[in-house]
Amino acid sequence: MNSDFQVPRPLPNPFPVGDENPLGSDWPIDQDGYPGRYAARIVAFDSRGRILLISGHDFSDPTHRWWFTPGGGIEGGETREQAALREFKEETGITLERDQLQGPVLYRESLLKFRKLWAIQAEHYFLVHLNADAPRAFPAQWTPSEKQLLEDIRWVPLTELASLGEGETIYPNCLPELAQQWASGWDGNCLSIYD
Repeated sequence: MNSDFQVPRPLPNPFPVGDENPLGSDWPIDQDGYPGRYAARIVAFDSRGRILLISGHDFSDPTHRWWFTPGGGIEGGETREQAALREFKEETGITLERDQLQGPVLYRESLLKFRKLWAIQAEHYFLVHLNADAPRAFPAQWTPSEKQLLEDIRWVPLTELASLGEGETIYPNCLPELAQQWASGWDGNCLSIYD
């Protein structure tokens, strides 16, 4: 599975082969010692043009923090769209229908650097514009591992998106620029990035 990834990776991975995988069983480890998975994410805008983001931190270093869009791993038998919708509901408490999704708008392969290991994730991003004001509370159903890593979920005005990442990272790094474009609609193109 992981051999399909095209993102360049340094060798060797600092993750000791044979050790228990701290990312969990849904991140299979390839022959080079890299955990990897396929995922689906949703870039959501509310009626005020704000974007929904989650903050989290490295399982091995709580000072290594980042912001990202809701989503997660594709489970066996799921389509990318099904995974995106399921993960979005689990992480935000908001139920979406397939016909609300646009895209995929972005394909991203990324080498994720945790303090103790590198991992690879291939993600498809979908876009949704919610017609109503966003809910203030998120009755999320975070898994036990997510509860250890995720800290906050909130609607962020686009004017604050670039400054949100000061001292922290926003994934993907190009999200502030892309969000400005997607806030007013999608041009029908699926971008690909490898970072």
